[in-house]
Amino acid sequence: MALKDAEKALELDPESSWDKAHFRAARSLFSLFRYQEALDHLSQLRDKTLFSIEIENNARQMLEKEAKLALQRQKEIKVSERVCLVLKKRGIQRVEGCEDDVVAMFGPACDRSGLPRVSFAEKSASNLVWPVIFLYPSYGQSDFIRDFDERATFQDELATIFEQPAPWDTENIYRDPKQFKLFYNLPTLRTIHQIDKKLTLKEMTSKLVTKYDQGILALYVLPPSGRALDDFLTKFDAPL
Repeated sequence: MALKDAEKALELDPESSWDKAHFRAARSLFSLFRYQEALDHLSQLRDKTLFSIEIENNARQMLEKEAKLALQRQKEIKVSERVCLVLKKRGIQRVEGCEDDVVAMFGPACDRSGLPRVSFAEKSASNLVWPVIFLYPSYGQSDFIRDFDERATFQDELATIFEQPAPWDTENIYRDPKQFKLFYNLPTLRTIHQIDKKLTLKEMTSKLVTKYDQGILALYVLPPSGRALDDFLTKFDAPL
C-alpha cells in the first residue's frame, strides 16, 4: 500500500512530493527485497537524509550479498552436475532428469542452505565424499559423518568412532567394532543387505545403491548377536 501511495503521489504531484514520495517508495521496495529498485528511487532524491543514506548503504550491501550467492550457486550447480555424471557412470541414478534442475542431494547448496550432499573429495575429480549416518537402533542413537570419503572402509570408520566406549552403551553390547554387523536397507523396501565391513563406501554403493534420493546414506550398526540383533531383524525380510 505504501509503495502504491508513493507512486501515485509522484504521478499526481511530482514537484511538491518528490523527495518524500521517492523515499517512501525506496523504503517500501527495500522491505520487499527489491534492492535495485529501491536504489533507483533513492538516486532521485534532491536532498539526502541520514535515513535515506542508511537505506542506500543497506541496499548496496544486500545486492553484493545476492551477487555472491548467485556466483556460489553457479559453482555448486557445476559441481553437482559433475557429481551426477560420476554417479551415472557407476549406474547410480539421481531423482529427476533436467540438467538445470539438480534435485535432492545433487541440488546446489544455496537451494538447501547448509544441507549435506554428495561432493568431490579434496583434490579429486572422481572420488566422492558422502553424508553417512550410522544408526544404533537398540539405543536410538546415531553418529553422523558429513563427508565420508568413499575410499575408506566401514571397519576403519567404525574403529575411529568407537575408539572410546560410547557413553550411551549401558549394556556394553558395542564393544568390538570388528564384530559389529552392518546393514543397508533399500529405500521403500523391507529388504536389508548385510554389508562386509571391509568394503569401502565406494565398493558398497557401486554394488547396492542404484538410486540415491534420500539425502543421507543410512546404515544400521548392530552387535554380533543377542536380543538387539534379533529384534532388529524381525522388522525386515531375511537379509541378503
